[in-house]
Amino acid sequence: MRLPADRVERIHARSEGNPFYAEQLLAAGVDAGDAEIALPPTLADVVLARVQALSEPAQQVLRVAAVAGRRVSHHLLAQVAGWPEADLEQGLRQAIGAGVLIADGTTGTYAFRHALLQEAVYSELLPGEQVRLHAAYARVLASEAEGVAAELAHHFLASHNLAGALAASVRAAEEAAAVLAPAETLRHLTTALKLWERVPDPAGVTGTHRVELMLRAAAAAHAIGDLPRAVALAEDAAAEHGANPAWAARAYERLGMYLQYAGRVEDALRARARAVELVPAAPPSRLRHG
Repeated sequence: MRLPADRVERIHARSEGNPFYAEQLLAAGVDAGDAEIALPPTLADVVLARVQALSEPAQQVLRVAAVAGRRVSHHLLAQVAGWPEADLEQGLRQAIGAGVLIADGTTGTYAFRHALLQEAVYSELLPGEQVRLHAAYARVLASEAEGVAAELAHHFLASHNLAGALAASVRAAEEAAAVLAPAETLRHLTTALKLWERVPDPAGVTGTHRVELMLRAAAAAHAIGDLPRAVALAEDAAAEHGANPAWAARAYERLGMYLQYAGRVEDALRARARAVELVPAAPPSRLRHG
């Protein structure tokens, strides 16, 4: 059976090229189609064997670290764990000595030796532990400097703080756009748009309008060459109920541009004509007067 290329890429990424891990992931997901392949129990047992041989304090350090993801800084781990430094270091030494964690003295971080180790340790946490630790990471990160919005959004979402996740997702999109990363920008804006209807007063939380987020997402989709998605997002923005004429006009103008790039010239002209109709004659504007 020939697997779709994207599924092969996911298996390779998670197994990091380890043939045994790849084989186990493939076997577990053979009937899963394009869905995310869950870590099979047999593979989890293999990767957790080294962890379970450690002392309970060392295992607890690993549980806290796993909630951060594949890599965590010493500063962040210490803040979230809240342990005396000596106890934390003892647990870390055991984990490093057993080859579960790798220390990077240059960056002051620790990383799980293999991505599946982090997945397996995380999966051993109770749901309540996961929520509590994600919330703890979010509290610490919220007081950090700029540049952590993506990480913050992840922890807010995992701890069921939807308003925090919405605001952080919008900031993460802004940070990604600032470094010219349109794929990341689109990913964060997609998350924000999904959360929009689930949060009270989303405009107040984000300081922006849903139409604006749709148009930013459309621009990001266009930047990565996904014209159908750019058109769809601009169409949704143009159809958004409650948008004032200026927002609607901007949405139709953007829609016209994407339609033209897509080769749909007549549709593009109609969209741009609609944009002009929605713009007041006064005061003069770039949209009406070119």
